[in-house]
Amino acid sequence: MSRDVATRRVYRPFIVKGPAAWTETWHAPRYAGGFHLHEGQDVLCRDGAPVLAATAGRVEFDVDTLGGRIARLFLPDGGYWYYAHLSDWNSTVGSGSRVDVGDVIGYCGNSGDAVGGPTHVHFGHYLPSGQAEDPMSDLIGWLEAAERRADVSERGAKAARSEKVVVPTYPHELGAEPTVIVSSPVVTAGLSTAHRSAAPSSTDVLALAVALAARLALIPGRRAARRLGSLIGRGTG
Repeated sequence: MSRDVATRRVYRPFIVKGPAAWTETWHAPRYAGGFHLHEGQDVLCRDGAPVLAATAGRVEFDVDTLGGRIARLFLPDGGYWYYAHLSDWNSTVGSGSRVDVGDVIGYCGNSGDAVGGPTHVHFGHYLPSGQAEDPMSDLIGWLEAAERRADVSERGAKAARSEKVVVPTYPHELGAEPTVIVSSPVVTAGLSTAHRSAAPSSTDVLALAVALAARLALIPGRRAARRLGSLIGRGTG
């Protein structure tokens, strides 16, 4: 599948496409720009890895000293998800645009006060009041949702690649029809009584074959051919 399809089908609603890891850092002490508590979770990711919208909403891009290139994904209630230290934003998405779950809004980096450190996304959740909330449970929930989707996609791919053919128990499931038994009298058109009592000639055999062919037209394909061939073989033998 294409990269865009993989992003939407497998990684969303998690916030990063590709390998990622994080530990519990909520309210850990930070000193860059003055002492403060860490109001978010640092999700480590590869440099330039696509960063995804976790929910639908309106995204706005900005720059500040601590967060570097940041994105705020606003929710209907006025709160927002906060993405910081991006290496860049998605140039095809304008600031203030509506985005859907799984849309690429930026790329993993270490801008702002993270310069020189490992590339990651500082991810936070702010209520309409401006108060920060720990997004840990959200990250875990999104990761588990993405893992379930990846598992379903993998099982579907394995099924598509499978070459095992299951033969149905009943031949009718394959489109076969029951054998047609011809029970009506054999027609010997054009032959007199004397001819019928005598040993059959080549003309008699030909007439019989034609009559049988008409009767066996109801028997599908190769079965009719086999039946007709055996009958003719017995007639000419």
